Amino acid sequence: VVGPTPEQTTATNKPHYRTADGPGSTPAVSFNGTSHYFALGHTLSNRPWNHCTVIVVAKFGSTSGEQTFISQDLSGWSGDLLFGMNPHDSLSPAPNTTSGRVGAMFHSTTANTHQIVEKTGTVDTTNFHAWALNIDNAAGVMDLWDGGSAAVASSAITSAYVVEDRAWEIGRNPAYAARYFNGTMAELIVFDRPLSSVEMESLMMHLEAKHGI
Repeated sequence: VVGPTPEQTTATNKPHYRTADGPGSTPAVSFNGTSHYFALGHTLSNRPWNHCTVIVVAKFGSTSGEQTFISQDLSGWSGDLLFGMNPHDSLSPAPNTTSGRVGAMFHSTTANTHQIVEKTGTVDTTNFHAWALNIDNAAGVMDLWDGGSAAVASSAITSAYVVEDRAWEIGRNPAYAARYFNGTMAELIVFDRPLSSVEMESLMMHLEAKHGI
């Protein structure tokens, strides 16, 4: 997991580095689903939260509850971003009506208005996948990738292009103590801009080949 110096409040919150828990018995970071997370601080400082790409090579440990790959500050309506399983926030019910679906949501600049994208079907808990969220505000679209050569789900977005300076966390939704990621991450990448379809396809192919997934 790559990012600016992670900060932990206590040792209890620190995910566990395992030398053989990743794809093909490679190193990875395990999250227990109850207390583990990374606090990345202002990873995209003064960059628009709705104009970026987040990629996670991970395996879920279960299909229950809400689990968070990565989230951005949830202190207000504008600027909230959640990416993981069954993501939702304190202001509305989960947008996902079926448990075990991978997806993402963020608030628009209009109070309590959400932008949502999700993949149909229950997530695979046996194998690692290269999941990606590509948010292109200029094009007005949010794409969800599950490896492969094309997005598996897309959603139109209408939120204004805004700049927020908000904190990011890996492995939990800070608005709710119970919504931690339960599983293993082999790699996480954040871009401060959306990638083109050609870039996405190339990167997905590279990650699948790199990790043998």
